[in-house]
Formats: sequence, structure tokens, C-alpha cells
Amino acid sequence: MNRNRFASILSFALFSALFCSASMVSKAQLDVVLTPTIFTAPSKVQSVIAYQATFTNNFTFDLYLNGDFASVDSPLSLDDALFQDYFVFPTTPPVLLAGATSGPVDIFTVNVPSNTPSGSYQGVFTFIGGPGLNTNDVENLQELATNRFTVQNVVPEPGVVPVLVGFGVIVAGVFSKRRLKARSKRA
Repeated sequence: MNRNRFASILSFALFSALFCSASMVSKAQLDVVLTPTIFTAPSKVQSVIAYQATFTNNFTFDLYLNGDFASVDSPLSLDDALFQDYFVFPTTPPVLLAGATSGPVDIFTVNVPSNTPSGSYQGVFTFIGGPGLNTNDVENLQELATNRFTVQNVVPEPGVVPVLVGFGVIVAGVFSKRRLKARSKRA
């Protein structure tokens, strides 16, 4: 395994161990729980974290989600295409039934560039909607819930990789030596 590949795997392991958290800061009538669900290994370009949401509609009427506002600290980027495709642009948009819980539904992805420094990166996702689909009516464009989330990016110290590579070389050498001894005893 080459050194860059090993560093990528180690970086991914540390990243995934502490990668994200989501906290609910939503309106009392619509509870939304965000959950990071899928992440891809770091590549030369980026890592990707997917988020899902579970909704509890505490209103006495059905709700439609008609839009969103979303952001995340730079250099990370947020893509809300999953939300838009599911709630805003389908032929028959789904409804969040009054008094019911629905989901989980894929909502958005966060892209973490490969050269992102270690640190905490903050994001926010706000759900916009109302009792109907007509976005010309102000009542259908109300802020229903706002969720904040944190992406914790951990990049290993440069000194860790050579130590781990060195340890791997020593272990490989020991096993190789044992195999040679075993072969010579059989011969």
C-alpha cells in the first residue's frame, strides 16, 4: 500500500470517528431530526457526508415542504438537490401528515475537500413550507424548522503516518522472517 493511500485511509478513519453531529433547533410545531447517514472515503478531491431527516408534524393540518435555506462553513459545500428532488419538484410532492412522524428521507450532502484543515465546520438547514403547495401564498413559505449541524474534520498529524508505516514494515518483516524459517525447516 503506498504512503498516500495509507494516509487517505487513516484520514478517513479519523474523520469518520468524529465526523459530525446534528442538533435539533426547530420550531415546536415541526420537529426535524437530522442524522448523518453515509460518508465516502476521502479521495484526491473530496469526502461526502449524506444527511437524512425524520419529521414529526405537530400541527393540526398537513404540511408541504416548499423550499429551504442552507449553508455550511467554507471550504465545505452543501448540496440540497436531494431535498429539492424529493419535496419541491416531484410530480406529486409528499405531504407530512398532521400528528404523524415520517421519514427518514435523504435531505442533503456536505462535500469536504481533501485539503480541508482539521477543525469544526458549522452548517444550518432551514425547512420552508406550509399547508399548501402554492408558493405565491405567504402562508406556504413559512420557516417551519431550523437545524444546525457540525462537521468535525480530523486530519492526522504528518508525524503519525511515518510511524504507522514504519510499524507496518516491522510487522511485515517479522512475518516474512517466520515464513522463511518455516520453509527452511521443511526443506
